Amino acid sequence: MDVIKKIPLKNYVKDQYVDCLVVNNDYYFLIPTINKVYKYNFGLSDFIPLETEEKYKGVTYNKSEDILYTIKENDNNNIFITDLQFKEIGLIKLNVNEKYKDKINDIYYCDIKKRIYITTDNYVYSVTEDGYFIKEEYDISKVGTITTTTIVRELDGKTYPVTTTIPIPNTYFTCCYALHNSLYIGYVKEKSSYLIRISLSGEMIENNYIDSNIKINSIINVTDCINLLILSNDLYNYIYITDFKNNTEGCHWEQCRNKILESVALVTSSISSILNVESEKMKKVISESNNISEVIEASNSVNKTIDGVASLEQLLLEKLEYCSKED
Repeated sequence: MDVIKKIPLKNYVKDQYVDCLVVNNDYYFLIPTINKVYKYNFGLSDFIPLETEEKYKGVTYNKSEDILYTIKENDNNNIFITDLQFKEIGLIKLNVNEKYKDKINDIYYCDIKKRIYITTDNYVYSVTEDGYFIKEEYDISKVGTITTTTIVRELDGKTYPVTTTIPIPNTYFTCCYALHNSLYIGYVKEKSSYLIRISLSGEMIENNYIDSNIKINSIINVTDCINLLILSNDLYNYIYITDFKNNTEGCHWEQCRNKILESVALVTSSISSILNVESEKMKKVISESNNISEVIEASNSVNKTIDGVASLEQLLLEKLEYCSKED
């Protein structure tokens, strides 16, 4: 992933943007120290300030409900639900272990997974729409440590290796973004910023160097391209446009998987109906016929149907296994 364009942002206030959201082709930028949100046009050439009732430092969009999830400075226990004008309409209390109750740097809502990803300095974790802990997605130690091995010699001349893991100072997560079957996480290490891509099982797929003396405040998907809200030298905001194109394969996969699951459910319901019909058929033959040949013929017919159903159920099982492998 390479940066192909850097667009400077001007807000004419002393504080800098800490988060960004794109809704209906408009950019919304947040400054946590004032009761305003700055709305830019799609070309980032002009903006208007919008007054808000509260001060917010992070925001994400729940498209299916047409609401916003927001966070405030110095509040690590709650997510605030607002409408698109940033008027509060609800509250989510976070029910997580104490080790995750640290300063929240960023939140991101995934419409497909129906979960909220929360970024702190040391962890990225996910919660339900009600705030209940789902799982730890990533740990800073996986990118913020170095391992050294020293050979130790004993008095008798024998040697053995001693491995030491040392945290790298000033390494922390800044933001995250879920796309299809991957999670993208921005982090700072030794004054440089990186963007890593991990699988849903937590395995690192790639680690991209972005730039030095910057911080990635937000990851944005705009017209199938990943953009980054950047804070440079703790003074200046930029939008970095990358050459990463949104691969729609994952989106197609989600749609295909849902259709597969729907078809499995329909066929399973049909199988139940077929077996009920065959059962009633057999009961009727047994109760009404005195001809053993007719009973045997009906029994053979039912057995053929059952054999066909068994083959179909095996096919359905293979479909379900195929779907589960992509998780």
